[in-house]
Amino acid sequence: MKYLKIFEEFVPELSKGQWADSEWNRDEVPVQYRVTPENIEQVGPNPNETKKEVFVFGSNLQGIHSRGAARFAIDRGLADEGQIEGISKSGKAYGIPTQSDRRDLPLQDIAKNVDKFLAYAKENPDTKFLVTKLGTGVAGYSAQEIGTLFSEAENIPNVYLPKEFWNAIL
Repeated sequence: MKYLKIFEEFVPELSKGQWADSEWNRDEVPVQYRVTPENIEQVGPNPNETKKEVFVFGSNLQGIHSRGAARFAIDRGLADEGQIEGISKSGKAYGIPTQSDRRDLPLQDIAKNVDKFLAYAKENPDTKFLVTKLGTGVAGYSAQEIGTLFSEAENIPNVYLPKEFWNAIL
């Protein structure tokens, strides 16, 4: 209670519903903290959270995952061999197509795939989606080009993006 009194004295313009420990925003993480880690070693939930985590990677329309984050997802048992798009059988990975026959998909096609993913993320608010730098490695697009496709993620509190994607949006 001592700390609450001090808080009220220094920040009187905030109502109790706006305090960081209130029910009002306990589950909402500000955008600046919704950054996908550089190196994801495992997919949770981690000990400090109750939300299931999903690894979001760039896939190809052939379902062959031989390099990059897609290979990592296969090697870690997150994604399925042959997975083209959507959620894996294990529920631990989501594929967003960025290539077909070793060629980059046009940005407008990737945008449609990103929109499908964002709709799925909205429908699953109890899941934390860790988006990788999909489309910027093997597919060869810039973080600016791909990042802008995720602009709606700003309004979806369970979507975490690479810092470079946030830089393109904000």
